[in-house]
Amino acid sequence: MKDQNGIEYEECVVGNIIGPHECGEQHEIKYGTKYLNSGTKVYCIFMYSGMGNERIRVFGKARQSSRKIDVVISEAYIVNRRIQKVYDKKVLQYLKKYAAVNTKDFIEAIRQNELVRELYKIS
Repeated sequence: MKDQNGIEYEECVVGNIIGPHECGEQHEIKYGTKYLNSGTKVYCIFMYSGMGNERIRVFGKARQSSRKIDVVISEAYIVNRRIQKVYDKKVLQYLKKYAAVNTKDFIEAIRQNELVRELYKIS
């Protein structure tokens, strides 16, 4: 799609990685995940998600470097999900790679249907 200025963009479900949370039998406090820092903005693709979307494929900035990585993580680690316009070229390439999953119809269904928003936990 193109905006009024002719700049290419796509709409995508975007979220943030969870902050401090308890993990393990000793209930130790962890920040983020093994691969992503807490608060990192991630772009979500709902494929390989299992029953009830337990796992979500995401694209975001890696913990130890400045490059972006593609990983599948538990949906519990993603908070503040929303639909946003994406202009970043690397993210656009990622979204085009999974264009069959991230369709305009899917985004429109999320916008219009409250049950779909609840299923994918999108505000």
